[in-house]
Order: sequence, then C-alpha cells, then structure tokens
Amino acid sequence: MKNPLDTFKKWFILSFLALALPGIALWGQEGDDAGGGDDAGGDAGGGGSAAEAAVTSGGSAQPAAAASGSIESNPVVTLVRAGLNFQSAKSIKISDLIKIASAGGSITKLISIAKAIEAKTYTADDLVFTLDLGLDIDDAEKTAKASKEAKEGGDSDYLDKLSKDIKSGYDLKDILDGKTTGIDNTLLDSALALTSIEDLKQSTRDVVAGSTDFTNFQTYLESAVTFANTVLTDRTITSASDFDSIPEVSVASLTASPQTLEFIRLLGKYGAIGSDASALSDTLASAFFGTDFASSTKMGTSLLSFLGSNTSGHVGQLKTSLGTRTLPSGVQDSTVLQVAMSNVTLAPGANITVGASGSTSTIDVSDVLTKANSNEERKVAILGAAKDLTIAGDVTFTNTNTVEDHALVIGAADDLQLRGQDKDYVENEKVTLTYTGSNLGLGSNDTMRLINVDIKTGGNLAIGTLDQLYVGSGSIKDGGDQGQTHGINYSTTNGTSKFEVGVEDNVYLYANNLISINGLEFGSGMDDIYMDAITIDLSNVTFPQNSDVMLRSRDGSMNFGATDRAVGSVNFIQNVKYGATAIESAGQFNGAAGHWDSSELTLPNGKAAIKVRGF
Repeated sequence: MKNPLDTFKKWFILSFLALALPGIALWGQEGDDAGGGDDAGGDAGGGGSAAEAAVTSGGSAQPAAAASGSIESNPVVTLVRAGLNFQSAKSIKISDLIKIASAGGSITKLISIAKAIEAKTYTADDLVFTLDLGLDIDDAEKTAKASKEAKEGGDSDYLDKLSKDIKSGYDLKDILDGKTTGIDNTLLDSALALTSIEDLKQSTRDVVAGSTDFTNFQTYLESAVTFANTVLTDRTITSASDFDSIPEVSVASLTASPQTLEFIRLLGKYGAIGSDASALSDTLASAFFGTDFASSTKMGTSLLSFLGSNTSGHVGQLKTSLGTRTLPSGVQDSTVLQVAMSNVTLAPGANITVGASGSTSTIDVSDVLTKANSNEERKVAILGAAKDLTIAGDVTFTNTNTVEDHALVIGAADDLQLRGQDKDYVENEKVTLTYTGSNLGLGSNDTMRLINVDIKTGGNLAIGTLDQLYVGSGSIKDGGDQGQTHGINYSTTNGTSKFEVGVEDNVYLYANNLISINGLEFGSGMDDIYMDAITIDLSNVTFPQNSDVMLRSRDGSMNFGATDRAVGSVNFIQNVKYGATAIESAGQFNGAAGHWDSSELTLPNGKAAIKVRGF
C-alpha cells in the first residue's frame, strides 16, 4: 500500500508544477533569448531557477555554479550539467521530465532515471506509461524494464496486457513474476463480467494469480464463475416456497461440467471453506488432486471423480483436509455415513437466514428427501451457507417421510448462529428447531453456540464444529475467557436446553477444541450419546437411564468440581447425573487415564454405561 504522505507530497508537487508549466514551456522555447536580463534572472529565482526547482522535490534547489537565469531554468540543461549526454537529455520530452520528476521527488532521482534511459535500460515512453497507471516511481522503473525485456522477447503487447491486469486488480508483484502470463485479458474480463459479486470477482483474480498452467483455463474458469455466482447469493428462507426457489445442486448436475477444481478454488479464495480460506481450499484440493493440482492434467476433473461414489469415502479425508481427529472405527463405519454421492443435493447460498425473529417458520422438504426403496436410494439434502447461516426464530422442517433413510444437514462454512451474532442470548428467549423427518445434522467451521435452544428430530442428531461448541441455558456476554464458562454466563433458572431424538437413536457432538455444556436435558428412549473434543466441560446435565455414553477427550482423564477443571480432560464440574445417580468422583469408575469405565452404572447388557476415552 502506498504511503499516504507520499501521495500527499505528490499532490503538492503536481499543484506546484501546474503553476510552473507555462514558464517551463516558455523558457524551453526561447533558449538564450530568455536569459541575460536582471528581470529574467530575478523572476527565475536568482540563485536557483523556478524551472530547475520544478524538476526537484520542490524544496531545496541548489544554486548553479554557472550562469543563472534562463539557461539553467531549462531542465535539459540541468541534466546535461549532471553529466547526461546532450542528445539523450534532449530526446526526453519536457512534459515527461516533469512527470518523472514529480514521481521521483528529487533531482538526484531524476538524474538517475535519465541515465537509465540513456543506457537503454528502459524507455522514457514506457516509464511514463507505467506512471500513468498509478505506479510509484520504483515500481514504474521495474515495470518499464520488464517491458523492454518482453519486447526483446517478441511480446510487443506487454504493457497493454499489464495495464488490463492492473485495472483488473492483480498485484503488481504477481504480474512482474509472470503469474498472469498466458491469460487472455479479454477472456478474463468476460469471466469477471459473469458476476456482480465483488468478492467473487476478487476471488477470480486470486485464482488466476495462483495458477501455473492455463490450458483450457478460461473455459473452466468461466464455467466455475457462472456456477459460483448462483451458489454465492444471500438468501432468506421462511417458507417451503423460499426453499424450493433455491437452485438445487446435485452431483449429477455437475458431472459433465469441467469446472470442479476451479470452483473449489474459487470457493476457497472467496472464504467459503472457512476463515482460513485459500490455505484450506488448497489443502482440500491437494488432498484429492495431489500437490500438482494446479496443473493442466488435473483441471476439468468431473465432480463425481472428485467426490467419489460414497460419502463414507470422505471420512478419511477429515483429518488431512480439515485438521479434525480420526474418529473411532465405530463412528466411521456407521451406516449413517454411507450414502451414494449421486443422492446428495445442496441448496446453497452465501449468507443464509432461516426463519424470522418472534415467529415460527415451517419449511417442507418432503419433495427433496423422499422415501428410499433400498439402501442405494438413501438421500442427504444440505442447506449450506458459504459464509454464515442464521436461524433467526423458531423453525420447523417438515417431511412426510419419517423413515430413517435420509438426512437433513444445515451447515455453514463460517458461523452457524441461533438468533444472530449481535443479539443477546437471554434466558426467557428460547429458540426451537424441529425436524419431523429422521436424521438431522448441524455443522460449522467456527464456534457454535446453542444457548437456550431446543432441538428435536425423528432420527439421529449430529452436531459438529471445527472450533468450540457451547450448549445449554443462559446468556452469552461479550469479552473473552471467564473461567470455565468461556464468555458464557449460564443459568438454569428457566429450565434447560433439550435435545430429543427418535427412540433408540443417537446424539453425536463433535468439536475440534471444546465442548462446554451447562444446562442440557436429553429426551428419553435414546440409545447412544457420543461427545468428542479436546476438552469437555459438563454442568447441569442428566444423561438418560440406559443410554450408552462415550466421552472422548484428548487425555481421557477425569476431573471433578470447578476448581479442578483441566484442559484435555472430561470435567464433571457440577450437577452431572446419569438417571438419578450423581457423577461426583473417580471412585465411580474403573481404569486409568485414557480408559475409564463406570463401575456402578451399567447398561442392561452389563457393560459400562459411561466410558471416558483418550484420543
């Protein structure tokens, strides 16, 4: 970024030059006739002429050693006196000298540039051309030199292409490093014209700047931009018609289109794959394509080839692509994760708002998640935000199909928010999210806060975040870490949050860093409750009788009471129960750190009801 003081200085110099221009032109034309008189010398400034001052920084022209007046007022003479060949000095137009001097800021810089022009390091015309593009003097010199080298190599259009690249927003260093070489600017402009979303335009430029091979690139890029423009649109959904109006994206709709890699990279540069954006998008791409994913042999890969045939194939990519932990084999092998990719659909948006504050919205998804006649027909529908997804009020997703042959997933590549980021989470404002079908999933890249939230689904419930997960009752306060509450003031005076699932169904909670629960009730009849985080904090939680509880932390250790809370542990802070039995001490468990089993509390089959494990 240019220094604002430098810009201000140049404005000042240019203003001074505008006043001096008539005098400079006059002195240059009249030559010796302009000098000799006391008036001319006096008007010109006596010990240092106005013309000479005009081609310095404007502050301190030194008195000439020779005669003053009109001769030294000619900047060409100034350059000759500095040792420049007269013919070389004479070949540079006065107007160009003025422009170069104003950009350079000193007579010393002007002389240095003039000598570079004499040495044919670059031409004055090319230097002035680059200055007119808005470059500072140093970058203009580099660019003018690069232009000369390009012309010598047969590229006579170098500066025209450079001008288009700069106007398109490319970084000059990337241009000079050749990162845009090979791009047809006309076609690039046509790709940029396919969207009015400024962030997407910048993402398009970023993708090009990071590319190394441009075989068929424009075709792929334009296809990707067209699709991304549809995906990256803000949406508000309060009814079935709103949901139905979202263009549905399926694997089948994209398999014939050679845009997969380019689209993924656009999403990453846009910030649609989490807050670390481009780094994560590159990681994802290289995980599937290899480290040479930018090469022509990897471009145009169909989406089906990229995604594979079954969702279970992506579980192994979680650790390498997203930095998650490797999940236990029992979770990875769950049939919930085994759905044909051809049966996965996405209702996309940039920022998505579902429901409205103070009202209940009903959204029917029956047409999307229809009954399956076989395991091969099981379906997943994703309502996915490339940035934030906000559930603004009570929302009920309905489905006439209640068979557990499908899943509805609500996800955000950034934040999944209840009520909205700026709204206080107060005790008497509860939000209810209901799915009358079967399996429901919630996912986000950033921290998720389910405070004063009731969630009910007819099948399994899965909630995951790549950061921290807060669940319970209370209010969220601004301002950082506050002991084990981490910025959340919990209270259970008006009841607790509640998760309800189908009979003999399961609840899965995953957070890369922290699961903090204070005030959570589980519905009756559920089977498994699984929690996985580096640290798990539990307060005011009652696990249902006969539920199989797995608590997985980094160290697999246990601590009891607020004062003994530890990072990497499962912390039973206060009022944690299994059925009617309080969980209060390590004496209720057998084992050691990394592998604890409850001794008093058992399942009907005789196995431990609560298990604490390390990664």
